[in-house]
Amino acid sequence: MEISLRMQYLHDSLISDDEEVAWMQALESVVEHARYLVPYKDDEDAYYAPNIAVWELAWVLALEEVHISKAIPIPNFLKAQIHWYERGHWPCELISLESDECPEDYVVY
Repeated sequence: MEISLRMQYLHDSLISDDEEVAWMQALESVVEHARYLVPYKDDEDAYYAPNIAVWELAWVLALEEVHISKAIPIPNFLKAQIHWYERGHWPCELISLESDECPEDYVVY
């Protein structure tokens, strides 16, 4: 399953309708801080790579926080992405759709 589909599945399984506003606030908070780390541009569309990287980082960190706050173990595929983000890289694609649980499974920038 592709990265974005896997993250959407996690979101849908963990976030209730009542929690959606808090979810969006968490995403926006990460974006507000991370946007200054890359050449983020407000006037670019969703396919501009630095913007995508920032929003995907927001999703990863927000999902990590949901797992922590609900005392649910963090999935290995999130840990693998966090590994790259902590090192200043964007894990943007999987090398193979058959695996996604270790850092070496990702194409990174």
